[in-house]
Amino acid sequence: MQHAGSLMTGMHDFASFAEKKELKRSTKSLIHKVEVFTEKEILKIRVVGSHFLWHMVRRMVGILVEVGCHRLTEANIKNILEGHSDVLPSHHTAPSAGLFFEKAFYDSEGLADFLKE
Repeated sequence: MQHAGSLMTGMHDFASFAEKKELKRSTKSLIHKVEVFTEKEILKIRVVGSHFLWHMVRRMVGILVEVGCHRLTEANIKNILEGHSDVLPSHHTAPSAGLFFEKAFYDSEGLADFLKE
């Protein structure tokens, strides 16, 4: 079984994760990596992508928490990304506390080096 976060990697239409006002423009985003790991007893989730919609990462984290708590399944994630789900990511938006922007890459070489780590 693959890691639930890996289902979100690749180019996807994150329309179901978007605010209504964002639906007027493209809601597609390329997610390079979703990592879930612990560091000093703290659960960390790192999302590396081309760009993000408003609250997109908070909603991704909320959905991953629901999968981890066995309230949603990996099939639910697939259905959400395909737009065929009754599950609304906005209902599972993770709080902003503890969320931070780690880094931006302005060239493909810097991104490639980071993804190798």
